[in-house]
Amino acid sequence: MNNILKSISYIFLNYEFVFIFFFFSTVFFILTTYIKKQTFRIVLLGAFSVFLSLAICEYILSFKDSYSTPWFFTIKHIENINAINITFDKGINNRRFTNNLEKEEDVVYSQYDNKLRYTKGKINSENTYVFLGCSFVFGTGLNDENTVTYYFSKLMNFTANVINCGIPGHSINTSKYILNNDLVYDLCPNKKINHFFYFLIYDHIPRNFRILDPSDNMLYENGKYSRVKQPLGIFKIIFAKSYIFNKIFLPVIEQHNTLFYEEYMIESFESINKIIEDKYSSKLTIIIWPEFDQAFIDKLNNKNFDVIVLPEYFNSETSGCKIPNDGHPTAKANKEIAQILYNHINKTNAAN
Repeated sequence: MNNILKSISYIFLNYEFVFIFFFFSTVFFILTTYIKKQTFRIVLLGAFSVFLSLAICEYILSFKDSYSTPWFFTIKHIENINAINITFDKGINNRRFTNNLEKEEDVVYSQYDNKLRYTKGKINSENTYVFLGCSFVFGTGLNDENTVTYYFSKLMNFTANVINCGIPGHSINTSKYILNNDLVYDLCPNKKINHFFYFLIYDHIPRNFRILDPSDNMLYENGKYSRVKQPLGIFKIIFAKSYIFNKIFLPVIEQHNTLFYEEYMIESFESINKIIEDKYSSKLTIIIWPEFDQAFIDKLNNKNFDVIVLPEYFNSETSGCKIPNDGHPTAKANKEIAQILYNHINKTNAAN
């Protein structure tokens, strides 16, 4: 019975607007059998034709794409910091690569019970560094010893406490949730944090406003979720699962909202920077992947954020910095980034 219900749910989920348009076309067709006035019959037949055409178009477009149930990630506090779960990424063959980019293998993830990724280090250290971001920080497609947090911890001779708060598929709203709810303190008993790093890729900007998964469109504040407001957002919510809307109208809306999305990201950095300064008495550095135009970078600099823009070659597979056919950073890229951050921290400390 459960399998039948799941099948029905899957069919409706992926063909929601096919059913909606087909339903209205049926209604208009039935009405034509009861309406005697010729003018009204022609109008109803026209409406029937339009909605039937829409249903057919929705069905045809569904061959290329499909939808899944929207989900909103809620990270929880760690219940047992001594319990490290080992999981395997079984979907990575022919896609993920090891450090030398030659040998293919399944990837091992070591994670706490709340899904944060473990990084080798000293949890009771007087020096703690927190990494915020998405799968680029988490290290999707890479073993534990190939993540940016591991390489950074290694440069500290594993005597520092390095915390990986990278949440795959998410953006700055999730990082704000982590900071507001003291989740980093689960892995920092002395509550003394030297520095926060946020890894920014361009996809983080639209993620704050996507209605369907993956999305950071839900903020958790004051014990409840609320949707991030955006221009024309009501249309995106209503027609979120319409293939026609997503193919034709959504790109126009996204283009129209680009500036609003970018300004929201900058305002969000101001917000988390204030949290980091006031609540954690610490500092924030933003590491920017080389996908942004200079105008956006200038806006961040004008706000006096501590910004590091990675060199252009980090965007290239041929340079060995991106996993082929995937787009996530390789171990080589993470090792170089860790060195850049290590040098940056030492330079900042020396200046102070």
